Amino acid sequence: MDRVGLGNEMFKKVSYFSHGMKTRLGIAQALLNDPKILILDEPTNGLDPVGIRQIRQILREYNNNGITIFLSSHNLLEIQEICTHVGILDKGKLIVESTIEKIRHFESNGVITVGVYNLSSEIVSLIENMEFVVKAELKTENILEIFVNSKIDVKPEINKLIVERGGRVFKLMENSFSLEDAFFDATGINL
Repeated sequence: MDRVGLGNEMFKKVSYFSHGMKTRLGIAQALLNDPKILILDEPTNGLDPVGIRQIRQILREYNNNGITIFLSSHNLLEIQEICTHVGILDKGKLIVESTIEKIRHFESNGVITVGVYNLSSEIVSLIENMEFVVKAELKTENILEIFVNSKIDVKPEINKLIVERGGRVFKLMENSFSLEDAFFDATGINL
């Protein structure tokens, strides 16, 4: 009870518990016998931000100690924070299953933002002609957005080209999909 933040509530009747307290109690019950596999449905539902963080930490610790945890949730941001592997269901069918990072890059066109001092038209043209570049857009005098279609990290290649042509990179970041974006991409649902 202490572990899930209910140590001071041990002698209260469960009927007086809030929804979040009942969620914590359910997790405590599930962990009571040190299971090898733990199956949870919406484990942070009804919790405040402190409770959510506590439960995340508990789940990570148990997972690091060898417990396999299956988690079902509609809260994709929460799944993204907790899970290492994800399966996406659509109409009851498993359509994607992989690591969280691979799913977040599932058939996605990534966008790489590059800040460059001495950004010349030659550098922009060479970047546009790279095989994995879909298009490049100059946002300001020193900021270039590069739309890429690649399953591998292409940032080092872009950086190398810029530096070899006399540019000085001061910013280089990839705006990857969230798990929510990957879900809509995988299911083909458009809102």
